[in-house]
Amino acid sequence: MDYMDLLHYFNKDIRNVKYVCPKDLKKEHDKLVAKKRIIQKKREEQEQRRRAQIDNEFYLSEKSKFFDLQFTNGPLVIIPLKSVQEFIEEGDKLKNCVFTNRYFAKKESLVLSARINNEPIETIEIDLEKLKITQARGLKNETTEHHDKFLELVKNNISKIAEIVQPKKRKKSKQLVESI
Repeated sequence: MDYMDLLHYFNKDIRNVKYVCPKDLKKEHDKLVAKKRIIQKKREEQEQRRRAQIDNEFYLSEKSKFFDLQFTNGPLVIIPLKSVQEFIEEGDKLKNCVFTNRYFAKKESLVLSARINNEPIETIEIDLEKLKITQARGLKNETTEHHDKFLELVKNNISKIAEIVQPKKRKKSKQLVESI
């Protein structure tokens, strides 16, 4: 029956003996399954690209204000991921779920890439409401030998993120201090 469904899917003439009674049913079945998988994979990739473009527009509108951030300490560099494509690349390189779990869609998160020689070493998530590091993970979600240095670098620069998140509060508190 699966083979018949495949014949129907590919618009083959199911009244034709050539298709209905092939010499090697298993071989023909497997050939059509493989062909259908290729078609399905192409459709999924097209849909993923379409969704990624929409997601990217949302991500840019929400997070572009952070894109000028860069924290450095010698060879250590921490920068925000600047597009959904960068989430894909970071997730693929570090074999983590930063793309598959759609961290780019989390309004309360900022995702940073900790790098050495422009190579991603760890992915760092910041909770923008609490201004705290939520997680920092390297290859396959493990910590790295540079983990503590990356965390310290982010903590030392969390005020720069706060200035972007809460610019009004900062100005108000500064005016309050000046008036006292």
